[in-house]
Amino acid sequence: MPLAPLTPLKCQNLLAQHARSCITLHPVLPDNEIVGTKLSPRSFFGGTPLLPPDFEWPCASFTPEGTDDKLQVPLVFCLQLDLSELVPYDAYQELPNHGILAFFSIGDSFNFNEPEQSFVVRYFEHWDQLCEHPRPMVAGVDPQKEQLELPHLELSVQRDWSFPIDAPSYEDENADALLAPLGLSVQVMEEIWDNLEDLAAELNEQDGIDVESNEFSERSQMLGYGHFIQGNDIQDPESTLLLTLSSFFDQVHNEWVTLYGDAGALYFALKTSDLKARNFERVVGDMQCY
Repeated sequence: MPLAPLTPLKCQNLLAQHARSCITLHPVLPDNEIVGTKLSPRSFFGGTPLLPPDFEWPCASFTPEGTDDKLQVPLVFCLQLDLSELVPYDAYQELPNHGILAFFSIGDSFNFNEPEQSFVVRYFEHWDQLCEHPRPMVAGVDPQKEQLELPHLELSVQRDWSFPIDAPSYEDENADALLAPLGLSVQVMEEIWDNLEDLAAELNEQDGIDVESNEFSERSQMLGYGHFIQGNDIQDPESTLLLTLSSFFDQVHNEWVTLYGDAGALYFALKTSDLKARNFERVVGDMQCY
């Protein structure tokens, strides 16, 4: 299956030379122009996921607003993707070429007490036994008040560029070996950091890509280099940034469609070796906001 098109970069400076293809995800909204290619109904954001009938919904410790209680509360369903639809956008064949990924996290709420247990990904190899599986209710928790459900939205997708502006240097004796799979080295990263303002300005002038803008950092993205609001604490040279799920502001209707904290984002990452072995249960996560 041929790769989806990606406009070559005119800029050839150090930042552009080390750009990597990634996959960007966009909500499909009424009156908004569709960005990229619309996915099938098997790939969607929010609402009710398609899961095995005996699926055990992941939970984490949660304190309802106005109480001191700590309850085991089902996480928020965020996103479901049919991986077969992403094959033309996965330039380095990092994802499985079939199956379904379902992402669960903390949604809009800060009230989960154990962030390290509040990012869960499940992989299902086949669709045939999946069915609608509503999020379980818990006594004493108002899902609307606590913002534990996200609206159902269709998705569109496109290939895009990502840049190593937040990649770690890992200044130890193994740093170059760790960065080498990305075509990077400590020397290259230090040169990029030392000259980032000028390199970013050249990229913006020649290709119209502003890597330092809020618009760039607030996109939802799979794979590639991450762009972090409060610094890179999750992606190292041995791991893959599986998903950045960003808050989305609808410019047409002048309203937030999804909001994580103060215009924040959810990050899901796992060791590259675990990604290859489809060990998605080993994902780690982070939430950052402004």
